[in-house]
Amino acid sequence: MFVNLYIPSALHWTRNGVDVSLAQKSSYPNDGRIDFEFSLSKPTELVAHFRIPAWAEGTSISVNGKRWRDPVLPGTFASLRRKWKNGDHVELEMPMKMRLQILDARNPDTVALLRGPLVLFAVDVTGEGHTPAVAGCQRRRPWKMAGCHCRRIYDDVAVYRDRR
Repeated sequence: MFVNLYIPSALHWTRNGVDVSLAQKSSYPNDGRIDFEFSLSKPTELVAHFRIPAWAEGTSISVNGKRWRDPVLPGTFASLRRKWKNGDHVELEMPMKMRLQILDARNPDTVALLRGPLVLFAVDVTGEGHTPAVAGCQRRRPWKMAGCHCRRIYDDVAVYRDRR
Protein backbone atom coordinates (compact mmCIF):
# COMPACT_ATOMS: atom_id res chain seq x y z
CA MET A 1 0.00 0.00 0.00
CA PHE A 2 1.40 3.39 -1.05
CA VAL A 3 0.36 6.76 0.37
CA ASN A 4 1.49 9.65 -1.80
CA LEU A 5 -1.26 12.24 -1.27
CA TYR A 6 -1.80 13.75 2.17
CA ILE A 7 -5.45 14.74 2.49
CA PRO A 8 -8.12 13.63 4.97
CA SER A 9 -9.33 10.36 3.48
CA ALA A 10 -10.07 6.69 4.05
CA LEU A 11 -9.07 3.60 2.09
CA HIS A 12 -10.81 0.22 2.41
CA TRP A 13 -9.68 -3.05 0.84
CA THR A 14 -9.46 -6.79 1.43
CA ARG A 15 -6.08 -8.52 1.55
CA ASN A 16 -5.92 -12.33 1.80
CA GLY A 17 -9.40 -12.38 3.37
CA VAL A 18 -8.59 -9.61 5.88
CA ASP A 19 -10.64 -6.40 5.79
CA VAL A 20 -8.22 -3.46 6.02
CA SER A 21 -8.95 0.26 6.36
CA LEU A 22 -6.58 3.18 6.64
CA ALA A 23 -7.99 6.54 7.78
CA GLN A 24 -5.92 9.69 7.27
CA LYS A 25 -6.44 12.87 9.32
CA SER A 26 -4.54 16.12 8.95
CA SER A 27 -4.69 19.80 8.18
CA TYR A 28 -1.73 19.41 5.81
CA PRO A 29 -0.43 21.54 4.12
CA ASN A 30 -1.28 24.07 6.84
CA ASP A 31 0.83 22.03 9.25
CA GLY A 32 3.15 19.08 8.83
CA ARG A 33 1.50 16.51 11.12
CA ILE A 34 -0.40 13.71 9.42
CA ASP A 35 -2.13 10.94 11.40
CA PHE A 36 -3.15 7.51 10.14
CA GLU A 37 -5.19 4.80 11.85
CA PHE A 38 -5.43 1.18 10.73
CA SER A 39 -8.59 -0.87 11.16
CA LEU A 40 -8.20 -4.59 10.50
CA SER A 41 -10.52 -7.57 10.95
CA LYS A 42 -7.47 -9.50 12.23
CA PRO A 43 -3.73 -8.75 12.58
CA THR A 44 -1.86 -9.00 9.28
CA GLU A 45 1.59 -8.28 7.92
CA LEU A 46 1.87 -5.73 5.16
CA VAL A 47 4.13 -2.93 4.01
CA ALA A 48 2.88 0.65 4.20
CA HIS A 49 4.86 3.05 2.00
CA PHE A 50 4.64 6.78 2.80
CA ARG A 51 5.94 9.40 0.36
CA ILE A 52 8.50 11.75 1.90
CA PRO A 53 8.65 14.92 -0.24
CA ALA A 54 12.08 16.09 -1.39
CA TRP A 55 11.73 19.31 0.65
CA ALA A 56 10.82 17.45 3.89
CA GLU A 57 14.26 17.08 5.49
CA GLY A 58 13.95 16.08 9.14
CA THR A 59 10.67 14.17 8.76
CA SER A 60 9.93 11.73 11.56
CA ILE A 61 7.59 8.76 11.73
CA SER A 62 6.09 7.21 14.84
CA VAL A 63 4.09 4.00 15.14
CA ASN A 64 1.84 3.81 18.20
CA GLY A 65 3.86 6.62 19.80
CA LYS A 66 7.28 5.01 19.24
CA ARG A 67 9.78 6.55 16.81
CA TRP A 68 10.38 4.47 13.66
CA ARG A 69 14.07 3.53 13.62
CA ASP A 70 14.68 3.15 9.89
CA PRO A 71 16.00 6.21 8.01
CA VAL A 72 13.41 8.64 6.65
CA LEU A 73 14.94 10.15 3.50
CA PRO A 74 13.50 13.11 1.58
CA GLY A 75 12.52 12.31 -2.00
CA THR A 76 11.78 8.63 -1.26
CA PHE A 77 9.09 6.42 0.22
CA ALA A 78 9.45 5.34 3.84
CA SER A 79 8.51 1.65 3.96
CA LEU A 80 7.02 0.32 7.20
CA ARG A 81 6.85 -3.47 7.19
CA ARG A 82 5.22 -4.99 10.23
CA LYS A 83 2.30 -7.00 11.52
CA TRP A 84 -0.42 -4.36 11.79
CA LYS A 85 -3.21 -4.65 14.36
CA ASN A 86 -6.59 -3.00 14.68
CA GLY A 87 -6.17 0.53 16.04
CA ASP A 88 -2.47 0.94 15.15
CA HIS A 89 -1.51 4.60 14.62
CA VAL A 90 1.14 6.13 12.36
CA GLU A 91 2.17 9.75 12.74
CA LEU A 92 4.19 11.60 10.11
CA GLU A 93 5.74 14.87 11.21
CA MET A 94 7.18 16.96 8.37
CA PRO A 95 8.97 20.21 9.30
CA MET A 96 7.36 23.10 7.44
CA LYS A 97 10.43 25.30 7.11
CA MET A 98 10.49 28.53 5.12
CA ARG A 99 12.94 28.42 2.22
CA LEU A 100 13.84 30.13 -1.02
CA GLN A 101 14.01 28.16 -4.23
CA ILE A 102 15.92 29.45 -7.24
CA LEU A 103 13.94 29.40 -10.49
CA ASP A 104 16.77 27.71 -12.43
CA ALA A 105 20.53 27.92 -13.03
CA ARG A 106 20.13 30.62 -15.70
CA ASN A 107 18.08 32.82 -13.34
CA PRO A 108 19.80 32.58 -9.94
CA ASP A 109 18.37 35.94 -8.82
CA THR A 110 14.76 34.87 -9.35
CA VAL A 111 13.38 32.94 -6.40
CA ALA A 112 10.16 31.62 -4.93
CA LEU A 113 9.42 31.69 -1.21
CA LEU A 114 8.05 28.38 0.03
CA ARG A 115 6.83 26.89 3.32
CA GLY A 116 6.61 23.13 3.08
CA PRO A 117 4.81 22.42 -0.21
CA LEU A 118 3.20 25.87 -0.36
CA VAL A 119 4.41 28.66 -2.60
CA LEU A 120 3.96 32.02 -0.85
CA PHE A 121 3.72 35.48 -2.31
CA ALA A 122 4.53 38.90 -0.92
CA VAL A 123 1.84 41.45 -0.20
CA ASP A 124 2.80 45.14 -0.01
CA VAL A 125 1.93 46.47 3.47
CA THR A 126 3.44 49.92 2.90
CA GLY A 127 0.71 50.99 0.48
CA GLU A 128 3.33 52.13 -2.02
CA GLY A 129 2.32 49.53 -4.60
CA HIS A 130 5.55 47.56 -4.87
CA THR A 131 6.63 44.06 -3.95
CA PRO A 132 9.61 44.09 -1.58
CA ALA A 133 12.95 42.69 -2.71
CA VAL A 134 14.33 39.42 -1.37
CA ALA A 135 17.94 39.31 -0.20
CA GLY A 136 20.39 36.44 0.40
CA CYS A 137 19.13 33.60 -1.74
CA GLN A 138 22.03 31.15 -1.39
CA ARG A 139 21.12 28.06 0.63
CA ARG A 140 23.68 28.67 3.36
CA ARG A 141 23.08 32.42 3.68
CA PRO A 142 20.22 34.01 5.61
CA TRP A 143 17.50 35.79 3.65
CA LYS A 144 14.91 38.40 4.50
CA MET A 145 11.88 40.18 3.10
CA ALA A 146 11.17 43.61 4.50
CA GLY A 147 7.86 45.46 4.40
CA CYS A 148 5.58 42.58 3.49
CA HIS A 149 3.46 39.72 4.74
CA CYS A 150 3.62 36.35 3.01
CA ARG A 151 0.49 34.44 2.04
CA ARG A 152 -0.26 31.18 0.26
CA ILE A 153 -0.62 31.30 -3.47
CA TYR A 154 -3.30 29.28 -5.22
CA ASP A 155 -4.56 31.07 -8.32
CA ASP A 156 -1.96 33.79 -8.79
CA VAL A 157 0.29 33.40 -11.81
CA ALA A 158 3.30 35.46 -10.67
CA VAL A 159 5.05 33.06 -8.31
CA TYR A 160 8.69 34.07 -8.67
CA ARG A 161 10.17 37.41 -7.61
CA ASP A 162 13.40 38.97 -8.87
CA ARG A 163 15.46 39.67 -5.76
CA ARG A 164 17.48 42.48 -7.40
